[in-house]
Amino acid sequence: MKLALYQMSIRTGDPDENAAAAEWAVRTAAGDGDDLIVLPEFWATGFALAKLPDLAAPMGEGMFELMRTWAVRYGIAVAGTHPRISGSRLFNTAVFYDRTGALLASYDKMHLFASMQEDRLLTRGSSPPAVFSAEWGRIGMITCFDLRFPELARRLALDGAQLIVVPAFWPAPRLDHWSLLLRARAVENQVFIAGCNRADGSEPAAFGRSAVIAPDGTVAAEAGTAPILLKSAIEPGKTATIRQNFPVMTARLPGEYGNF
Repeated sequence: MKLALYQMSIRTGDPDENAAAAEWAVRTAAGDGDDLIVLPEFWATGFALAKLPDLAAPMGEGMFELMRTWAVRYGIAVAGTHPRISGSRLFNTAVFYDRTGALLASYDKMHLFASMQEDRLLTRGSSPPAVFSAEWGRIGMITCFDLRFPELARRLALDGAQLIVVPAFWPAPRLDHWSLLLRARAVENQVFIAGCNRADGSEPAAFGRSAVIAPDGTVAAEAGTAPILLKSAIEPGKTATIRQNFPVMTARLPGEYGNF
């Protein structure tokens, strides 16, 4: 499975310019034979919280429909997040379209980041993300701040995820946390992790360092701070071999952990 993570510099509140940049990345990745391209969190809008009611779209419209159109036009799976409006409520919704344009998964971000006032405007998701089947294996998605909560990634792993995709805007100065948590989620769950962050220069400040981590914690690919279309080839089926050779998951004692 060939992955592309588009670590893009996002112009806050300028969806047209961001969409033009993202389409270039989708077209380029497809031309290179990549199977999936991951875009950062709120790739089209940035964290223009005051403008989100005007920039958001219902599912199946606006930027959601544009992502689906790109998947079909260029023959590549596309994942990322966009503000979704439903009635009077706004959600941070991650979506995954396969190369035929089928919506394989959508997930409303559960953990909203109060330090950036995300919780003041957005409604948190009420259901944890679900694992879904794609042509390369079993995949799950979490979004940015969710990475700090190991329960979500563990749930996905126990449900059979071989790859967890993480669209993010992980702001400076917590670079060490981002890199550490990507590797921790991969190692403790023996899954591939693909974390796509924004490039340095986005507003508010970000630092990039998008990465693909193997189930044993090896860094398969990692970006610097500049905009880049980061590439990595993985074999999702290897998770079964890794778990068989080092059976951490079967050593769990869930009955002893109480509510944890």
